[in-house]
Amino acid sequence: MTFPSQQAPSGFPVWLESVLRSVLPRGCRRSSGRGIVRGRRAFSLIEIMVSLVIVSIIVMLVGNIFDQASDSWYAGMGSAEMNNAGRAALDLIATELTQAFAGRVENADIPGAVSNILFIQDGEDPADILFTCFNQTPDNTRRGVRGVRYYRDGADLKREIYTESFNPYRDIWLGGSTHVLLPNVEKFRIKLYNNDLTPYVGGFPLETNALPPCADIMIEVVPDSAKTTLSRMAYGSDPYLAYRAANVRTFSTRVYFRNRMGFLPR
Repeated sequence: MTFPSQQAPSGFPVWLESVLRSVLPRGCRRSSGRGIVRGRRAFSLIEIMVSLVIVSIIVMLVGNIFDQASDSWYAGMGSAEMNNAGRAALDLIATELTQAFAGRVENADIPGAVSNILFIQDGEDPADILFTCFNQTPDNTRRGVRGVRYYRDGADLKREIYTESFNPYRDIWLGGSTHVLLPNVEKFRIKLYNNDLTPYVGGFPLETNALPPCADIMIEVVPDSAKTTLSRMAYGSDPYLAYRAANVRTFSTRVYFRNRMGFLPR
């Protein structure tokens, strides 16, 4: 394929000048003796301002999308951590309750005398429960005992452990170590049942030397962010109930007491 060799006044071949005219913008012009050059027309102030506004809007939209994605990620992580912590707390309470015992025990110091190991609950919702449970020694050669108390203090579910100088025959224990088991607890309820599996409706505090057959445990956890949002909604409204159902976590289980025959030393 060959092209004509004629030249345009600009010095370029005719075919090349026609191609350049077709691809260069209209702002380009031909300068005599120098070929086709770009014109001197620049952006106006209005064009620059409009461009800046458009770029600012795009940046804001992208930033909002990033913030929403970050909030969703942190909310998901917080929900997973709350689920793990709530389930772990419930499992610990259930495990120690299954190891609880109560009953009449002969007093080794006074022949013929009998002492009582009590199971104590002060209130159902919020629950405050105090009991004695088995505690295996670290070397797994002996079976020890310890006192345990679970109760809600403000928004914290707390656990007290009594091991040193522990006297299970007293209804008031001293010298226990306390730690927060679970924060942001809205409800902590333990419902006891009678031998015929009807709910216990007696008064509190309950002090007995006989364990109930079973108990229902319920823990309700409300994150701080959910508390703030719920406080701005009308209590009992449909949005309130829908948001509460989506953000409040409830953990529950039923525990059966294994050592209802009392304590048999060995």
